Amino acid sequence: MSEYKNIILQRNAGVTTILLNRVKAKNALSENMIVELKSALEAEAASETCTALVLRGVDGVFCAGGDIKDMEDAKKPVPEGEQDPLIFRNTAYGDVLKMIVEFPAPVISVCEGVALGGGFGFVCVSDIVLAERDTLFGMPEIRLGIPPAQIGPYVVRRLGLFQAMRLAMLAERFNGDRALELGLVHGLAEGVNALDEALKKELSALAKGSPEAIRKTKALFQREANHVAAHSPAELARMFSEAIRFGEGQEGVKAFTEKRSPNWSLEARS
Repeated sequence: MSEYKNIILQRNAGVTTILLNRVKAKNALSENMIVELKSALEAEAASETCTALVLRGVDGVFCAGGDIKDMEDAKKPVPEGEQDPLIFRNTAYGDVLKMIVEFPAPVISVCEGVALGGGFGFVCVSDIVLAERDTLFGMPEIRLGIPPAQIGPYVVRRLGLFQAMRLAMLAERFNGDRALELGLVHGLAEGVNALDEALKKELSALAKGSPEAIRKTKALFQREANHVAAHSPAELARMFSEAIRFGEGQEGVKAFTEKRSPNWSLEARS
């Protein structure tokens, strides 16, 4: 059921499954695979019949990250006036992450073998993550002399700043038990059969909900999670200064120096 070479696309009763399909490369992300993922995600996002998207790898491996050999090919000198293929490739991968985040239906990643680098990024943007207990997770980029640029913001959002920073800086690899402890995955299974059963249970539970309500809920939650501070440090400093000079901060500072309760406190009013 697939017109692609680097992924396999399957549709069954409203559930779309995308299988990463580069067995010899441990399903590492080549430029061609990324382009195919963009095409498939765009088509499925526009489908009114897709109620869930499952992302998985063939041959018991989720994704080993970016294809380093593919990157080597992209490092050839760029002819004047032409686009840098490394920039194109990395931007396209970033587009894929954003498309998964914004995919209207729930996205479930099912992890086996390894989920490293770019594969780790897929995990961090998925709504639900199931993993075989022995799966190895991690961000090895720093040990390659490169930052985890595209996945970084999503890792921070998923795990929090300091957990994400430590994992990135140490390039630590960890198994499913640690991933569950971190909140990276939602469920563990022992072996592929148990993993398949866990996936069936998740899909069955999703099928009991209203597809329209689920889509609206995902959009609502994502919108809240993507909220960022609207003020610059200079604007925040101005707000702080004005509170002390003209607002309740003026009374608060004065009360502190006079060693009394400010006039808005319960103690001052009693």
